[in-house]
Amino acid sequence: MKARLIVLSAVVASIPLFTISVKAHDSEAVPTTCAQLADSHNYSSDVTNPRIKALKARCDAEKKGAVKPKAAAKPITPAKQAASNAK
Repeated sequence: MKARLIVLSAVVASIPLFTISVKAHDSEAVPTTCAQLADSHNYSSDVTNPRIKALKARCDAEKKGAVKPKAAAKPITPAKQAASNAK
């Protein structure tokens, strides 16, 4: 009876570990840049997703020259951070 309780406890304790590993490998990452959209090996290219569809439209417009590429965000320096916190 004690062995059955130990085995049952081990099975119940391992269930959360199994579900975490399944979730981690279940879905692909959603791209946020045109370079990531082109990398279909590591990122999802499913255009039924509205965010991916909008990104694809923006990247296609950038290729045609109709829209300027988004500028990369500048990192906030500690001095700027302190100045904005002081206001």
